[in-house]
Amino acid sequence: MNMTLVSGLVNPIESGAKLASKIDQIQTAWQGEVLWITINRPDKKNALSFEMLGELIRLAKIAKSDHKLKAVVIRGCNQVFSAGIDTKALSNPKNAPYAIYQMIKPGINLFQQACLIWKEVPVPVIAVIEGYCWGAGMQLALGADFRIAHPDSDLSIKEASLGLIPDMGISRSVQGLIPRDQLLKLMMSAERITAEQALKLGLITQVSSSVEGAATQLIDELTQSPKATVAALKQLDSRLYSRGALGFEKWTQLKLLLRKFRANS
Repeated sequence: MNMTLVSGLVNPIESGAKLASKIDQIQTAWQGEVLWITINRPDKKNALSFEMLGELIRLAKIAKSDHKLKAVVIRGCNQVFSAGIDTKALSNPKNAPYAIYQMIKPGINLFQQACLIWKEVPVPVIAVIEGYCWGAGMQLALGADFRIAHPDSDLSIKEASLGLIPDMGISRSVQGLIPRDQLLKLMMSAERITAEQALKLGLITQVSSSVEGAATQLIDELTQSPKATVAALKQLDSRLYSRGALGFEKWTQLKLLLRKFRANS
């Protein structure tokens, strides 16, 4: 595998083979207990294929049960996050039966799961955005807990320009981030916005000219609390807009208190 590593990252086979990617277009590397996932398709501006979405899901499922994992960072190679879905693959008649099946099958589909599954990983997940972050790339970034963008980033919920709607879980991932009218404007116009505009709207968390360094610093800040508490806070966040949020708050707090009592006894 041709692995592009940032400074200090090591081959995943040396640190945890089970979280090593099985395809070249998705690469994994470790920095301590932090897993870095790199979208690696520079010839297509990191456009996401069906296979790549499936691999992201597979890695997230493994990460959900990795007790050594401290955080996950998702980024793109060559200073580009992702220019969106692979439109050639999407429009290829050979892929039509599979794509249609994914659209009509009960429950969550491949496209939605690839973006939303990161909410289920019990550690902070950060999207590091540079260059294009369009369409499916934008929806993948929204599926992360935090988004750090370079000032030169070019962001867009771009599906309407292709005659499509954003359907990869955005109705859930943007809850609480951006006013409804502003979201509707971005979706209808497919407007391309800067990192600063995205920050003002609430779509991203932070703008930094050193995105990888900012991600590392944020992870250090977020992981000062016990892992069980961080995981519980992620679960609480996922329920904030559901009717069961208050009950979840009480039950989760009880479990954490019992854990503390046991540790102190």
